[in-house]
Amino acid sequence: DLHVTGIIQNIPRNSHLSFNYLNSFNCLSEQQRAGLEQWLGVQGWAYLLLDEKADAEAVQEKIPEIVENHTGQQARKFGISMKFRIQKMTDIHLRSKLQGEIESTGDLVYVYVFSAIALFILLIACINFMNLSTARSANRAREVGLRKVFGAFRKNLVGQFLSESMLLSLAALVLAVGLASLALPLFNNFAGKEMSTEFLFRPPIVAGMLFLVLFSGLMAGSYPAFFLSGFQPISVFRGILSKGAKSSALRRVLVVFQFALSVALIIGTGIVLRQIEFMKTKDLGFAKQDMLVVPVQTQETGRNHLGIKAELLQNPNITQATFSSGIPGRTGELRLMIPEGKTQSETFSMYIFRCDYDYIPAYGMRLISGRNFSTDFSTDANAAYIVNEVAARRFGWTPDEAIGKKLAFAEGRQGQIIGVLSDFHYQPLSKEIEPMALMLEKQALAFVSMRLDPRNISGTIEFVREKWTKLEPGREFDYFFLDDDLATRYASEDRLSDILSLFALLAIAIACLGLFGLASYTAEQRTREIGIRKVLGASTNSVILKLSKEFVKWVLVANIVAWPLTYWLMRNYWLSGFPYRTDPTIWIFLSAGAASIMIALITVGFQVVRAATANPADSLRHE
Repeated sequence: DLHVTGIIQNIPRNSHLSFNYLNSFNCLSEQQRAGLEQWLGVQGWAYLLLDEKADAEAVQEKIPEIVENHTGQQARKFGISMKFRIQKMTDIHLRSKLQGEIESTGDLVYVYVFSAIALFILLIACINFMNLSTARSANRAREVGLRKVFGAFRKNLVGQFLSESMLLSLAALVLAVGLASLALPLFNNFAGKEMSTEFLFRPPIVAGMLFLVLFSGLMAGSYPAFFLSGFQPISVFRGILSKGAKSSALRRVLVVFQFALSVALIIGTGIVLRQIEFMKTKDLGFAKQDMLVVPVQTQETGRNHLGIKAELLQNPNITQATFSSGIPGRTGELRLMIPEGKTQSETFSMYIFRCDYDYIPAYGMRLISGRNFSTDFSTDANAAYIVNEVAARRFGWTPDEAIGKKLAFAEGRQGQIIGVLSDFHYQPLSKEIEPMALMLEKQALAFVSMRLDPRNISGTIEFVREKWTKLEPGREFDYFFLDDDLATRYASEDRLSDILSLFALLAIAIACLGLFGLASYTAEQRTREIGIRKVLGASTNSVILKLSKEFVKWVLVANIVAWPLTYWLMRNYWLSGFPYRTDPTIWIFLSAGAASIMIALITVGFQVVRAATANPADSLRHE
């Protein structure tokens, strides 16, 4: 029983220190405190508040001496070395790759990825502005000619067009800030964050947004400015202006580039979705469906696990039950072990799961050699281990050779290997399977897992709830299903796929806006040609095909550019981070290509059909 001595203000959502209550180490049992004082047994986390004038590197340099004084002789006895290093608290969330963080961390790579994608989308928008400005250049040709006649120099015109682009970019920024403020609650819910509009007005963010205005204004306005300012007045007034024909090659390159970015985003999203689906559906080596897990909150419950399990199994809807210290997805303790034939200076780190006799059959795991724990062998209770295939191979044995071999904790207990389990993924698929061992335990059991008949899940949960309130009165009944708990391990990948999908749609939409503008311009420029073709006998379908073919050709070239580049990037820079992964299939690329062509055809279709079905008489009168 604890006594409440104070109330703390709620911890911000963006802190990695989240808790319901704090209590002192003095509240722990003597045995637990003794474990915390073991230098070779690393538990918990240590926070150091440095003096403002302190040098973190100087502090780091002094730590090895402290560690040597406390652990040196004993560590060398077991063949291990302990190295402690400090890291800034603000670096933990995005830059830490250490095991055993206090909660799941983020990844700086995703920040870079999303920033790059945002830049790509901005580039696509800038390309649209450049394309449409140069395509519509004839509309401003007289203005340029008149300004030059009245004494304007080219640098004055460049300044004018760049200023227009900058003002347009600044207006877009104001609109974007307003839209971001309105969409922020939806984004927070979508991304699982808790940001406020105050974030947008911090000096670094404001400076970044002003830089974006400058960048996008120059990027979008530079080429049109230099192109338009280069018109010669005499050519303009004689009506022999090429109307932007010299820039058509550049426009095609820009269209290919923006569609290549869009196709790359579609393919990337498809590969991410495929990998996530692979991780969610891959056979993990155990049965995860219909497994109800209840955390054990008192030592008394753990000590009485045999009687409790017998009571639970009285319900015919509970087909199997087992108590354990760890479950798949929530790893056991990491210990140093010494296999037979090795010395104390040759230790191996292994995850240890403490369990009862029914753990393996309840989870549907498969023994490939040896046997399960059994009450028929009295030595199983305190001198038997079951290891996985990885452990046997790491020790230099085949599964059959491992049976009967000795295995011991570096600091004491020795037992015999009685069985070898087929490897199962007790950690997320983002991590390789490491050596692990099962051992019998009578008391330190943290979970009870029950396999349920799926036909009456809700009724079975109520049965377990009633039993549990009697076992642990005054405590809230807590439970979860194993498959749901495992799915949460991929929450960040799920959010990644959702955000990528949204970005891909946005990129395609912006690219299509540009394509629609170019299609309308092209149709307008070729009005006379279309009329003449129809007078000479061309069918509407042949005109539609001819006009559409040019745009489809650009999109096909964009696919040819995007496919190999995206494959190389995703395979070498994203998929390579997963030890268990699926290879991108050709269907992802074909689907992305077909989708991009279909979207392009739909985008230009309206303008093309309208131009092709126009009355030739009206087309030939067109000025």
